[in-house]
Parts: sequence; C-alpha cells; structure tokens
Amino acid sequence: MITKEKNATCGQFQKRLPTEKQVKAWFSDGTRNLALVSGDVSGNLETLDFDCDMEALPSWEKHIKEENAGLLSKVYFETSPHGGHIIYKFAPGIIIPGNSKLAMKLIEVSGPGEYPHPYKPDQKLKVFEYRSKWIITPDLIET
Repeated sequence: MITKEKNATCGQFQKRLPTEKQVKAWFSDGTRNLALVSGDVSGNLETLDFDCDMEALPSWEKHIKEENAGLLSKVYFETSPHGGHIIYKFAPGIIIPGNSKLAMKLIEVSGPGEYPHPYKPDQKLKVFEYRSKWIITPDLIET
C-alpha cells in the first residue's frame, strides 16, 4: 500500500490487492510512503511493531531464544524511526486477528489531560488513572 501519510487507512487492501493502475498512479508523483498490509491478503504475514526505541526488544528476544532458539533466524527484522518491525508468516489456514497491543509502558504524569508522546513528539497520549496515579501508556509492542 502506498500512502501520503504514515497513518493512512489501508482497510480496503486488507481484503484485496491493488490494481496495476492504482500502483502506477501511487508512484507517479514520487511523494508516497510504503505500508505493509498483513493478514490473509498477504499470504498470512504478520508484523510485530516495536516502538519506544525498541525498549522491549531485548526481553522479547531473550524469551524467544528460551522457547525456540532457531525461530529468530526465520523472521525478517527492519528498523523504523522509533523502533523496528519483525515480520513473519503463518501457515495457511491460520486466522490472524487484527491489531493487538501486546505490551505498553506505564509512565506517571502530573495530572489529567493529554501529554506529548515521549518518543514521538508530534503525537499526544491521553492520561488514564491507574492505582490512584495519572499515567500515559505508549505502546512497546503491537501487531
């Protein structure tokens, strides 16, 4: 999927592939970004998105090595501006659920409202009350 904005909706391409005409149009002006659409339409690709400068990656890698040492050699890893992605493929017939938050960081803040994301200053995070404290919860890992 080619987008002008990082967070553009890719919904229609979760059900079907783009046409050749659409792809040619996307690349005609040189101002687009790429997005990888996962799930059934991609042949069962799934992506783990590690944010917050990949803070959770060492723990995740340690856990994977303990469970299945050879698994890390079977995934693709790429970096992104604030983290990285691990891309892998499920066997045919496996149903991949939609986006899931797998790990979040709890950061205490001074009160209610919205606060800048600690790693992405152009984004705001809403405050939640948790155990009598005000917190923001940037994602560490999501699918």
